[in-house]
Amino acid sequence: MALAKELASKRKSAQASEPAVAKQAPVVGSQIGSTQFHSLLQQEISVTSNTVSEQIVNYIKYSLCRDSTNIDVFGMYMASSSTLRNKLIDNWMKTQQVQQETRAKSVNYLSLEFLMGRALTNSLYNMEVGQTYAESLRDLGFKLEDIQSEEQDAALGNGGLGRLAACFIDSLACMNIPAWGYGLRYNYGMFKQHIENGYQTESPDYWLKHGCPFPLVERLDREYVIRFGGWTEMETVNGKMHFKWTGGSMVKAVAYDCLCPGHHTQNVANIRLWSARPYSGGPSKCFFELGRRMKFII
Repeated sequence: MALAKELASKRKSAQASEPAVAKQAPVVGSQIGSTQFHSLLQQEISVTSNTVSEQIVNYIKYSLCRDSTNIDVFGMYMASSSTLRNKLIDNWMKTQQVQQETRAKSVNYLSLEFLMGRALTNSLYNMEVGQTYAESLRDLGFKLEDIQSEEQDAALGNGGLGRLAACFIDSLACMNIPAWGYGLRYNYGMFKQHIENGYQTESPDYWLKHGCPFPLVERLDREYVIRFGGWTEMETVNGKMHFKWTGGSMVKAVAYDCLCPGHHTQNVANIRLWSARPYSGGPSKCFFELGRRMKFII
């Protein structure tokens, strides 16, 4: 249902937009803030060995609240992936702007699994900034290979269908085809496999223990209330019959965008993942009954 609402919103936006005029600056719709504010938003992050080093140090100091006496390799991974995500967001916003101006049709791929692999390594070389980051990290006293080894695979799938879905999104991004994937942001992933006493065992894969990992972007401005169960009620207003959906359990769906850059292009595809949250806007069985709510959260 969240997917249907999202697609309806995108269609409405496309119908409301006007065709782009060649070689003209894009016209911003309903602006909030001054012209200077919008002008500053159009500026992009510079990716050089010096600027990347500065961005990494700023993140370590002002976001992690750490310094050279207590930083470790994982902290450096968080800083490096955060600075790369900023540039990735620049490219993604530019991609969305072009698609809206040209009123491009998009491919929408729905899958329960997306086996993306390690996003940091993939993004570094697809965006052709791997060498720049290697030089920046070397100047700071770290190796890119050590940073890459700290990344954990996104626990969004583990089978052939998940890998196939990821390949589709990568290929569409590389071919500059407007594409959106849609799936679920699992809190505990599929599962982890272990060998204990000669037998294979499975356990939950809590891949989100360090917060929102690269390259996910939390979109708190994209959320919908989803209702499970309930019933319909009919009422007549001004001679017209109206139907109302009442009762049941409600869950809030919050969007996360997984940004997937294409190789040798600035085009960025997007996988929109939906996370279940407890709904607190009113009485709801799923808010009070913890056991049932956890089925939706997982």
